[in-house]
Parts: sequence; structure tokens; C-alpha cells
Amino acid sequence: MKKIPKIFAHGSYIGTTGYANHTRFFYRELSKLYSLKVRNYTVGKTWVGQSEEPHNDEKDFDSLDKQLLCEQSLWDSERNLNHHPVYLSHGESFDHNLNIVLNETDHFFYYEEYDGPKIAYNVWESTRQPDRFFNKLKEYDQIWVASNWQRDCTIEQGMNPEKVKVIPEAVDGKIFQPNSLVTLPEYKDERFKFVLFGRWDYRKSTKEIIECFLQEFSKDEPVDLVLSIDNLFAKDGFDNTEDRLKHYNLEDPRLKIKHFPTRKEYIKYLQKGHVFLSCARAEGWNLPLIEAMACGTPSIYSNCSAQLEFAEGLGIPVDIKSMSEAKRGEYSSFSQSLLVGEFYEPDFDHLKTQMRDAYVNYKKHKKQALLESKIIREKFTWENAAKIASNEIDNFLDNLPKNKIEISFNLGPKVEVKGHNKEEYFVEFIDSSTNKVIHSSTIKNNMWTKCNKSYHIPWVIKVNGVIIHTFDLKDKTVKINFESKALGDTLAWTPQVLEFYKKHKCKVIVSTFHNEWFETLPAYKNIKFIKPGKSSSSYVTYQIGWFKSNKGDWKNFDHHPNQVNTIPLIQAATDILGLPYKEVHYGINFIPKKRPIKGKYVCIAPRATSGLKEWPHENFRSLAKKLQSKGYKVVNISKEGFKGTNIIDKKNLKWEDTLNHLYHADLFIGLGSGLSWLNWVLDKHTVMINNFIPHGFEFTHNLTKIENNSVCNNCWVSPSYVFDPGNWDWCPENEGTKNQHICQKSITTDIVYNKVLEVLEPKKKLNFTWITGGNEAYLPMIEVLAKSLLKYSKHKLIVYSFNCNSTIDLPNVINKRIDYRPKSTHNNTHEPDLFGKDYSIYFAKYLASLDSLNEDYDSFAWIDGDAFATENIDTSLQYLPGLKDYPLFMKYFHDDINQWRYHKGIKLEGSYGNELATVKNIKRNPNNKLIATGFYFYDKKSKPFFEKCLEWNKELNQYSIKIYTDDNAFSEERVANNVLWEENKILDLPITWNNYYSSKDETLVSPYFLKKGFDVMYDKLTLQPYFIHGPDPSVKPKNAETLNQAFNDYQLKKLMIIAHPDDELIFGGAELIKYGSEYKVICLTNKSNEIRSKEFKMVMEKLNVGSWEMFDYEDTLYPTQQFDLEDILMSRKWEKIVTHNPIGEYGHPQHKQVFDTVLNITNDFYVFGKSQQKLDQNILDTKNSLLTLYTSEAPIINQLLTNNGDWFKSNNPFTNYIEYECIKKYDVNKSKDNYIECYEK
Repeated sequence: MKKIPKIFAHGSYIGTTGYANHTRFFYRELSKLYSLKVRNYTVGKTWVGQSEEPHNDEKDFDSLDKQLLCEQSLWDSERNLNHHPVYLSHGESFDHNLNIVLNETDHFFYYEEYDGPKIAYNVWESTRQPDRFFNKLKEYDQIWVASNWQRDCTIEQGMNPEKVKVIPEAVDGKIFQPNSLVTLPEYKDERFKFVLFGRWDYRKSTKEIIECFLQEFSKDEPVDLVLSIDNLFAKDGFDNTEDRLKHYNLEDPRLKIKHFPTRKEYIKYLQKGHVFLSCARAEGWNLPLIEAMACGTPSIYSNCSAQLEFAEGLGIPVDIKSMSEAKRGEYSSFSQSLLVGEFYEPDFDHLKTQMRDAYVNYKKHKKQALLESKIIREKFTWENAAKIASNEIDNFLDNLPKNKIEISFNLGPKVEVKGHNKEEYFVEFIDSSTNKVIHSSTIKNNMWTKCNKSYHIPWVIKVNGVIIHTFDLKDKTVKINFESKALGDTLAWTPQVLEFYKKHKCKVIVSTFHNEWFETLPAYKNIKFIKPGKSSSSYVTYQIGWFKSNKGDWKNFDHHPNQVNTIPLIQAATDILGLPYKEVHYGINFIPKKRPIKGKYVCIAPRATSGLKEWPHENFRSLAKKLQSKGYKVVNISKEGFKGTNIIDKKNLKWEDTLNHLYHADLFIGLGSGLSWLNWVLDKHTVMINNFIPHGFEFTHNLTKIENNSVCNNCWVSPSYVFDPGNWDWCPENEGTKNQHICQKSITTDIVYNKVLEVLEPKKKLNFTWITGGNEAYLPMIEVLAKSLLKYSKHKLIVYSFNCNSTIDLPNVINKRIDYRPKSTHNNTHEPDLFGKDYSIYFAKYLASLDSLNEDYDSFAWIDGDAFATENIDTSLQYLPGLKDYPLFMKYFHDDINQWRYHKGIKLEGSYGNELATVKNIKRNPNNKLIATGFYFYDKKSKPFFEKCLEWNKELNQYSIKIYTDDNAFSEERVANNVLWEENKILDLPITWNNYYSSKDETLVSPYFLKKGFDVMYDKLTLQPYFIHGPDPSVKPKNAETLNQAFNDYQLKKLMIIAHPDDELIFGGAELIKYGSEYKVICLTNKSNEIRSKEFKMVMEKLNVGSWEMFDYEDTLYPTQQFDLEDILMSRKWEKIVTHNPIGEYGHPQHKQVFDTVLNITNDFYVFGKSQQKLDQNILDTKNSLLTLYTSEAPIINQLLTNNGDWFKSNNPFTNYIEYECIKKYDVNKSKDNYIECYEK
């Protein structure tokens, strides 16, 4: 059985206005078809509080009205709208399916928010409605109007025709009907009575109707005009009709004035009157007219607007002569709504004619009016109006659209459910990278929920357990707003916008306060820059800035995943954009001009925005004097200016002039400020005097940072401090004391001067050396390390042979020997060592490190021997200034607490350092930071540390401590960790050792070597590898041959990728004959094909190829597998990459697939092609000889050399790939025809 809908109706239900009558009659009848409740807007004395009888004084208010009316809305004395329940007996709230709002245009009821679908029942008089209201009307699900005329006007104004329905008003035919027995005292004189009931109003033409009556009928004729035209709301300043008539010279004894007749009197006047007069300029319906016509009274009306819905063809119409602008008129104003659109102008001469005709031919018109009364009363009943409305309601509710779920990602993901079906939705916002639910909420229709995490998260959104959206930025529009105007912030963050674009291949719109510095640079050609505040639509919006929490601290983890003051400035952007940390810039829009200062000069910027940042001004002046003695001019570029005897003051420079001064300067000496970043973006060296932020928190490239860690320092990054930019004296530890800003004041002029001289006049040689060591079995691997350092490093390597006399004969090696007493074999209390390690070798490192301190070097770095260095190895020396009184260790395994590995199918686990800490009766390092001593810097201040480690080793040797797989309590990283923790050392860990089997971040660096069982030690800021370590014994046997092969592979800078064995020779043989030893060749198929793999191997050896690999992708003309080439292509910076061309040479699908795969990763590569010139004969002879080794492919190769088998042939019958081979640089801007002259078949 169909459920009866519940309707909540809103309108002016009580009163005598047309709207009130319409509302009351219509809702009464509709309540017979539906469960309906009414909310009334009321004024005056109709409200006496919640009771059972608040409306007993209302006339025409019956028991049905009391059942329907449940709430009243009225203004209080403070002009606040309040909603009040009315009858005590109504009980609980009304859970409705539909809202209907019936009231005058622009009524505030229309502007409220309604729960559920809503219909506006709107009646209006002019041809247009005010735009403000009409736009609100458009938000309704359906619009009801009383007439087809208003429907046409509404659609013409811009409403969707499907939404506009005609629900006519009506008349109560049981009350308004002919009654010849009615008597009224005024009618005893038997004079002819015209009746005019309405209000004094321009729109209703009240004044003009009276004038026409007085002009048409002489005083001698027995004709009167009965008037009820009071208007309490008129704006003409008159209180009553008499005063109004007097003012307009309309006083006449024939005008019979009736003030506010009762309802019964009103009906009698309509029934008894001879002719009803109405000649409005516009009507929304005209209830008095239809009621007069229902009474069988001849009625005159203007032939226009909504009243024609019932009056057309009936009564006595008056012609319309023109249209005019809708207005209040010169003699009244009633509605508070803005009048727009047009009114109709009646022909008032014709009105006089019609009045005369009605008087003269009254009997005829009366007879006709009685017939028309029946038509009106039968057709226009409130019951019929309710039935018409019911059809529309049922159809509307049956066809309600399903709720729509909308998703947006602007400053956090948001889910909004729009629609009228009442349902619940359980929404989950999930981080797809961790599968963790970040936020969840249950909402209903027409509600929304949002996760406040506004930084980049790869979202998955579920609703009721089903994934409805997966966050994907490719080809989407992303807007990035910079919320900071600061110079340094802009320069640090803008390059990350470009990195974001490169990663996601999306359309990026960025808003900065310095767009002019970037938007014309070629690097940013794909980034759209807009002015701050300019709106633009986007799939997602990110805000980059410094955001505090509501408590005023930096713990705003909705905008930042990390506390923003505890991370480097660049990371503020990379965190929000979900990027790996990378210090990078792409320049600035600057063209150098001529040198602004003759001779050598340095720039300084002594001014800062906070006392915390400033270095004493007298120190700057002293520094300038010292530099002048060295022949350097000193130029101030602080905007505010800076005076000094030895200083050239260039205050208030334009940006281009500031840049020009920095560009030509020998050095910039500054503070932690935007000008330092400006120098950075010019790739110029900066000496930064900054003791309130640690090294690495600003930029690191071309930087000499001056600190003094012996005093209070680095307060900026303290999680508990919040910098106050408005307080010049802000100093969280020492404000108001003699030590205020001691961090900067403690840095002396001599300290800065010496550092400046090191940059301006650097020493020719860095007094540094590498250290390594191992036993006899280890030394062959150390030889590989030595070779790599000889190739990539300018520093010597001291090699310690442990308990042996073996040496390495290379020009960069200093051979030394060290002896140690081996640790006794493991007793029964120890677990067996699965990898056969001698753990005592670990501590030989400390003996070697101690011994090296006797050498004539200032600083050292231990590097494990089972590794090879890369071309970046010497850049790791940038961390040497961070040395303290103990080694500078590198971070290992990130923050993992447990190590796990698989050995022979068994998962092995171990916890680090707990036993050792127990033996020493100290607390375990709560940070669980693990130290890898495979790479550490040290100097002569580190001697006490190494001695302490050896003491620990001796002491611990007597204990039976459980040994874990490949790791035990005696290994040096465990000792180092706990020694430092016991001494309350703060570890400096600037570099990450990325390990294959336990790293969380292996995607940050090339996984090529990682997947082969090696570790990669890389700089966490630049992501550049320092050395390749391994392979690990749990992956494959560790030996010199494996390491040497990997090093040889790494040195190769040319790469050829082919689909099948023989492709390298057919299409690239000449290239490999000439340069084979410089190439790594990758063949993607046939590894398991015994014949073809054997042939390929023979050819590689004959060509003396540097390195080669075969994979086992399917060899097919119908490829379905995707080639995974990203690891090898991104494993290093290749000088040359060669592969198949865009059309696969002769159309082979797998050749084309290889090309497409490479192109998706890089567009800097070469392709196989054909030349117009034949190969040199010697090269061709060698190539043809090698081709004979591919016996299995001989028929195919022969076809390439003959005119047969034309699907292999070129468009040019005189060339082929074997004899006319060439390698061409691929150009994305050229068509395929520019590369190859062959066709596909």
C-alpha cells in the first residue's frame, strides 16, 4: 500500500488579504488528500502564546484550521524572526516529504533552507519578477503559478519550462453564488449600484475607475458607486478614503463609502450589486472578480494578465491600449517588493462605454452573468485546484531524482549529498598510501562532510563501504596558492610547483605575490600564474604557507603533516604537495646588466625583520673594515640602508638592480633572510650568519653557514616555541636579560671573517682522506672501491689490512696494516650465525679509525669496503662542518625498530640494542634511531668516542648476549647508538642509507641497484647516490666479482634497449661495432629460449659490449605485457639512450611498444633509422659477419637484404636497415615520416 506523503505548508494562513484567503482555502482542501501541517507567518494580535485556543478571536477560523496550524513565525521587538509552536496537543515534530511555500513575491519564507524537496507557489502581477527573488526561485524543485499567463512570463524570464506548473486559484461556490433574496439598507432607494471592492492602489486603477464613473454618469441619473477601497498601507499620507477623495477632487454624494465590511457584508454587496467594477493594470489572479462572477453579478474587468485564466470570454472586458513600465504610481504604494517588468494600460474611454452599456442593457448582462456563474462555480472550485495540485505532487514525488554525491578537494576533501531521498551515508576519507581512514562521518541527504587535511594525500573516498572516487591528478587542474608574500618563501616554494607538475602531469595554476619572477621562464612554460585573489575552478586547491592552530601554536596538522617550524623551509612546500624533499630551483627572470661596482666587492645585508635574526651592526662594520684591507669593497643592499665608514650604501634598490649587484659580487654575506634566497637562485655563494635555525633548514647549495652551538641556539625549530613577528625582542630563552639574542651576538667578527676568506680565497687542497679496511677475503672488494674512488674522488684512500699483509696497488691508495685479537668462537649460549660472520671484525673499524688519527689529515670518513663510489661521492663532504666531538653517522633503515629478512624462506627478526642497554644498565634510546657505521665522518675530536666504544667491547665480551641474524649486540652500530645516548648526544643524521629490503622510501631513489640486492647511500636533500653498497649476503653471495660487475655496469653511460635478439645488430650493429664497450644492451625477450639467448650472448661477446641483460617478456606480434623500463632508465644520467623508432622500423608491434614505453619515461633518446648513405664497407663486412651468428634468424635477415618479402622493405627500394643503418635523435615535434622511410603492412 502506497504511503501517504506528508506535506509541510508555509504561508500567510490567517487574515483577509488575497494571499491569506488563497492560502487558507487551498491548504484546507489539500489536507483532505495528504497529511498536511501549516506554518503561518503572522502579524498583529493573532498570537497569544502556545495554548489550545490562540486563535479563537479569528473570524472564519474553524476546527480544521486548528488541526492544520502547528507553527507560527513572527518578528520580535528586536526584528528577529522566531518560530513558535502553536497548539499544545500537536506533540512531536512533523517528519515531512515535501515543502510548499505559498506567499507574496520576495517573502522571507522563500529564502529559508528547507529539509527535503520544495515547491514555490508564487503569484505575481507584472510581466517580470525581481532578479534577486527570481534567482532564489530557480533553486526550488518546482514552481507553481496561478495562470498560464504567469507561466509564460516566468518561462520567458528564464525558468526551465519543465519546472513551471499551473495550479489555478478558485472560488467557494457554496458561499459565492446568486442570491436574489439578499437585502441591504442602501438598496432600498432602488438606485443602480456599481460596486468597487479592492484597495486604493495605482495597479488596480482605483482612482481612474472613480473618475470614469463620475465623468460618464450625470448627477441627475439614478446611479451610485459603492466603494470599499481603504488602504492602510498606502504611502500617500491619508488615513481614510474621505480624505483621499477630497484631495483628488473626487467628492460626490453618489460615492457610497463602506469601511472594512465584514465577510458576510462583503458577500451580500457582491450578490446585491448591479455591476462589479474592476479595471486593473495587472492582476495575479483577482479574487474579488471571480467571487463577483460566481455570484452572478455582471462584472467589468481589464482584458489582461492572470484574470483571463477564468474570465476570458466571460463578463464585460475593457480593451487594453498599450503596455507601460510597472511602477507604484503617483498616488499609492503597497507592496514592499521591487517592481520590475510591465503593466497593461486599459482604455479608460472604453471602460466608460462598457459601464454605460452595462447600465443601459443591465437585464441582458444579468441574464448572461447568471449563466456564467454556473461555469465559474463548477470549473474553478478549490477541490479542483487541489486535485490539479495533487496530480503534480504525485508525479513530482514519483520522479524525484536519486540523490547526487558531489566530491571536491579544495582545501581538503569534501563529500556533499544533494537530493531529496532521505538516506544515510557513511563516508570514509582514506589515505591510499597507508590504507588508513583519516576521517569518517555519517551524513544524510542535503548535508556534507569534510576532512580538514588540506595537504596532498592520495585520497580514496568510500561511501557505505563502496569506493566512489580515487584521487587522480593526471590532466586535472590543480590550483596552488601561496599564502606568504615573503621573498624567501616564494623563491623556495615556486620550484616545487614545477616538481609537482612533473610528477603528476596535471594542469597547474599557481598564485604567488611575485609572478613576474617566474612566468616568462622557459622552465615554467606549462605553469599558469595568476594574481592572488583571482578565482579559478580546479579539481583540487592547495595552500602553501605558515599556518598556526586555533591555539596560536605551530601544531596545525590539518594544513601541515609535520609541525611547520620544525622542518626546512622547502619542506613546508614539499610536505603540502606530497613531494620528496629536493633542493632545486629553475632560475629567476633576470638579465644581467653591466657591472655596477668596479673592482672586487662583496654584498652585505645587515638589516632583518627581527632582532633574533640580526648580527650586531658594529660587527658588520668591523667586518667591512677587515675586508677592505684585503682589497674588497663592501656594498650594503638592505632596502633600509646601512651606514659605515667602509661601506657603500645602496638602499632602496629596485629588484633588478639588487639582482645585478648580487650577480656581479664576489660573495654575499647575509642573514637568514630573503636576500640570501635571492642569491641562492642566482647560483651564487652565500655566507649566512644564522644561529637560530639549524643547518639544512634553509638551502644548502652554495652555502657557508656560520653557527655557534656552544650557546643557546636553534630556538626557531623548537616544537614548544612560537615566533612572534611583532616583538623585536623575541627571544624565548633569554628575552630581557643580558643574554638576549646571544645566539647571534656570540658569533665574533673574526669567526665570520675567517669563513669569508675561506670562500673568497679557498685553500688549494682539502686536508681530508677516505678510510676503509678488511681481512684478506675482503680486500678484493676493497680494490673495487679504490678503483671507483680513483675515478670519482680527488682524495686519497687509506686501506687497512686486518691481520694480513695484502696490499692494493693503485695510485690513490695508502696501504696500512692493523692487528686485533679475534673474538672467541660463539659458545652454546649463542645462536648460530647464519651467515658465518666474524663479528670481531666490526671493532677493527674502531682500531683503524683510532690509528688514522695519527695521520697528517684534518678529517676522515670511514667507508665500508664492499661498495663502490659514484660521481657524487665528494659532494658528501659538505657535511664535514657538522662534525662535533663524535663521528657524524649516517641514518640507517630510517626509523624502523625491527629489522627483518628472509633467509632460505624463513623470516628472521631482531630487535636492536635492548640487550646491550640492559647489560650497561642504561635506558634504551627512545628515538630508536639506528646508526650505520658503514659511512661516518670523524676528526681528531672523535678519539674519546672510539676509545669508549673499545672499552664497551671489552666489557661486553664477557657476557652471553643473544645473537640475532646478521646483527648482534656487539656490532658497532649498536655500540655507537647506546654510547651516544648514554652521553646525551644529539645525533646529526643528514644522510639516509636506503636499504633494499627494509626501506620505506626506496622509490625516492633509483631502485635499479636496490632490486639487484644492493643498498644505496644517498643524500636525503638531493636524492643523489654517494655510493652503492653490497650486495647483501642474504640476497646473493658477496664477492668481488659481483661488486666489480656492478661497478662496471654503473660506469656505462650509453644504453641500447631492443625487443628481440638480433635487433641490436640489424638496426644498431654499426653503433655497437664502434662503441660497444661503452654500452649496456637490454634485450627484453627470449631469455629462456636456449638457442636465441646463446646466439645473443655470442654476439655481445664478439662486440665487446660493456654490459648486457636479457629479460623474458613474451615474444609476440600481439603484445599484452607492459615493459617495466623505468628502473634502468632512471638508474643514472645516461649520455645516450638508443631504441626502436616510432613505427617499429618495419611495423613490428613489439618494436613500437618499446618505443612508446621509453617515450613515457623520457623524451631524450635516439632511435634506429636509415641513412641515404651506405655504411663504410669495413663496418658493413663486420656487421654481416656477425649476423651469420644468428642462424635461427637467417631467413628473416636475408629478406631484409633482398627485394623479396616487401613488408620488410623501405619505400625506397634501394635502401635497407642493415646496409643503410643510422642512429637519429628523436624529436617529439617531428612526424614519424621525418625519421623513417618505411611503411607498415
